Amino acid sequence: RADADLDGIVAIDLAIYIGDLGPLCAAAARALRPGGLFAGTIELGEAPVAVAASGRFQHSEAHLRAQLEAAGLVIRRLAPIDLRLEGDASIAGRLFVAERPG
Repeated sequence: RADADLDGIVAIDLAIYIGDLGPLCAAAARALRPGGLFAGTIELGEAPVAVAASGRFQHSEAHLRAQLEAAGLVIRRLAPIDLRLEGDASIAGRLFVAERPG
């Protein structure tokens, strides 16, 4: 609601419900103060954006990077993580932390 007002935003387990990450990244960049951090997770996929058999969205690391950078955010951390188990299979993801420069 307010521009440049937040020190941090956490979006864990949210991107799986969003196809295009561009609007989310842009909104986070607008809402953060300079030096503010945006952290979250994606379910990893090979295509830029795809719908998994579970009905959740998957994003490629390249798509995530491109959307964060297009929003003017600087990636500070991008790390592999296991998001959850589906049956006996671990679902691969990425944890990201990006900063609004200032």
